[in-house]
This record gives sequence, structure tokens and C-alpha cells, in this order.
Amino acid sequence: MSFDPSYLLPKTKRLVETSIQIIILKAKAPIQRGCGFRKELSWRDVLRFLVVVVMAGFLFSFGSNQLIPADQKVSFLHPILLADTSLPPKITARSAYLLDLQSGFVLYDKNSLRKLPPASTVKVATALVALDNYKLDEVVVVPSTCVLRTGESIMGLQPGEKITVANLLRGLLVASAGDAACALASHHQEGIPTFVAAMNHLAAALKLEKTYFVNPTGSDSTLQYSSAQDLTILTKKALEDPFLCEVVKTKEITVSSNDGKYQHYLKTTNELLGKIPGISGVKTGYTVKAKEVFVFYFKGGGREFLGTVMGSSDRFSDTKDLLAWVLSSFRFP
Repeated sequence: MSFDPSYLLPKTKRLVETSIQIIILKAKAPIQRGCGFRKELSWRDVLRFLVVVVMAGFLFSFGSNQLIPADQKVSFLHPILLADTSLPPKITARSAYLLDLQSGFVLYDKNSLRKLPPASTVKVATALVALDNYKLDEVVVVPSTCVLRTGESIMGLQPGEKITVANLLRGLLVASAGDAACALASHHQEGIPTFVAAMNHLAAALKLEKTYFVNPTGSDSTLQYSSAQDLTILTKKALEDPFLCEVVKTKEITVSSNDGKYQHYLKTTNELLGKIPGISGVKTGYTVKAKEVFVFYFKGGGREFLGTVMGSSDRFSDTKDLLAWVLSSFRFP
């Protein structure tokens, strides 16, 4: 025997109508009281009210997955993707995230929650913990265990050298110096493990759920990871500090030990700084496992962007391509 679907249509229609009537009857009294309507509401009034509420909820939630976490400030005036825009560029990075700082709107997202090795971008957390625990003019005595010769970027610290926290932070963020990271962490009164624990406490406070630190330098470890979104949020916090904000814009500088005996020439590892108008930082990273990593800050034309590329084969080209696409593809309020 064949099945005739038209048999169910009248029953389905009656069921839908009955359900709507029940919803309207139950909603009528609360709407009347809650909204202070003086006249008696008809069923059509209630239905119109419910439709408006549903539509408002839909419009409010539209694109909500493109916003940064709820605890961050977000503007309702977000950028609008132009109708005739081209597709996003094909980048080499395994993961990327680009945020419009003024609206909190996510302009680009590629696997932004994927856990990946962060390399030397870890040093942003190292800098924040150092600032939280030390004064800028505090003097650090460099231990011999932090005198590094090969294997990573260094500023050339010497055993027993006395140097300020401020100059170590410059070495850390301008030249990505591993010996500076080691000296800052070793200076903690309870040692490096407690310093790293403070880095993880910071990550928890910022709700960086895809981040875990095991060392202050960013050297590879199977237990150390972060995500493009987390690194962007972490760096946003760092840029709130005027000193760090100024340091990451530095192309080159020479700093010295307290007695002037040792001079350290620092040159930025950020190849876009001074070459691409608007680029004002922030931090590079590289290991064989992590590949190329870059957290970048752009400010120009009344806009501010902060983004991260991870696991890239060409981090600077990826960054340039993303910025060019965003600036030509969105209309900003």
C-alpha cells in the first residue's frame, strides 16, 4: 500500500496552529505585565511582539562566533565585509587569527584554537610575569647557567653581569634573547619553576584555555603549547603596558650593564618593522618544530589590528597578505 503524505498535512497544520495559540496564551500575561502595556493585547499583538523578539535575538547573535571571548569589550559597530570582495588569501600558516581591536570583531580565523608550539612568542608571557614581579630599575645578577652561546637568539650576557630588568626586557622583546628570558626567570626568589608557574597562572587569569607553559624561553617541549587566538589575547594584555608597547616598536638599540662594562647591541627580529607602514610590533618565534610564528600589531588609517600566524613557512608574507586583504575587503565604521 502506498503512503500518501498529503494525509498528514491537515493534522500537521492543526498541530502547529494549536501550538502557536498555546504559546501566545501563555506569553500574553507576562508580556502585558512586564512591558507595562495599558490596553488589552490581542493575539496578533502578542504574535508581533514575539516575532520582533526572535528577530532581535537572531540579529544580535549573528556573527557572534566572530567575536572575542565574552569578558572582552565588544562594540556593536563592527566591520562589514564588502559584497564584491575577493576570497581570503591562501597563507602557509597552519593557524591564524586577526582581530579588529576597536570593535572586537574577528576579521580572519584559520584553526585559531589549534594547539601548536609557540616558540619565542612565549616571551610575551615572560615579560608580563617579570613586570608583575620586579621593578624596571631592579638589578639582576646574571647566573652562569644563563650564559648561552649557541642554539638560540641571545644578547650576550656575561656571568655575574649586573643589568636592569628594563634592559633585560629590551633584550627579550627586541632581539628575542633567550639569555634574557633565563636571567629574568632565574631572578625570581623561588626560582624558575615558580616563575613558570606564574606564567601559567597568568594564562589561566586571561582564560587562555589552549595555552600551557613549561619554560620562559619558548624552546620546544611536547608539553608546551598555545593557539593563535590565545597568543593574540596574551599580547593584547602586554600592549596595555606603556613600557612594553614602546619596546616592541624598537628596531635597534644598544643597552649596557649597570657599570657600563658590557654593551649589548639589539636588533629586532621583526622584519616588517619600519618596512610596512602601520606595523608596530610585536614578537617573532621560530623552532624546527614550531616553524615560523609571528604576533603582529598594526595601527593605521584610524584602525588597530592584532593578529597571530603559527606554523608558517613565511610568516611575514602571510602577514602582509592578510593585512592587504582585510584593508581592501572590509568597510570599517
